[in-house]
Amino acid sequence: MLPLMATVLLMESQRTHEQHDFIAEAKEAAEKKKEHDKPSTSVVAVLTGEENDINIFQTACKLHSFDKEKKTWVERGLSQIRINQRNEDGEVHHRIVARTTGNHRVVINSKVHGDMLFERVDSKRLKISATSPDSNGIQIFLVTIGFSKTALNSDEFCTTLEGLIKKEKANELSKTEEEGNHCDYGACEEAGTEKVAKLKIQEEEGLQEGAESCC
Repeated sequence: MLPLMATVLLMESQRTHEQHDFIAEAKEAAEKKKEHDKPSTSVVAVLTGEENDINIFQTACKLHSFDKEKKTWVERGLSQIRINQRNEDGEVHHRIVARTTGNHRVVINSKVHGDMLFERVDSKRLKISATSPDSNGIQIFLVTIGFSKTALNSDEFCTTLEGLIKKEKANELSKTEEEGNHCDYGACEEAGTEKVAKLKIQEEEGLQEGAESCC
């Protein structure tokens, strides 16, 4: 039998060893938790829906949309407006995409077609008809380009868009004739112009009822 003093020393040694093991385990657990809670540095790919598009024009702009119920222009904020090209089923299509600066929320996502509204207001502003994710129908947008020294001039955007609209109108007329609908150029153009005219009438009636121009 061990002497009393030796027994006490042995028990103290065991207690110290157990305490050391506990501290080591606690430290190891803390390190693992720290590693687990560390924010990930891996890059997460964000899909925009424009991955298959070819951008042919983009610039900064200010956007307003016309509210038909309130009969006034609603500011939609600073945005990047883009004209994109995409090849689908052997055909070339174009669309306008506008995203707000900062959170990149989509304000405009609209195909360029032959009967869309296009109207220059002045050297910096133009009106277009387009679709938006937050609206079921077609809206009229006021696009302001060239409001800052770093923004591109509106002439290039207008020239590009106007050329694409004319091209789409010619393609649509050609398809109509090929399908055997026998729609002559004047009649088809008149039908498209009528759609644009209705949008313009809605806007003008709203402004005449007391709403002021946005800018």
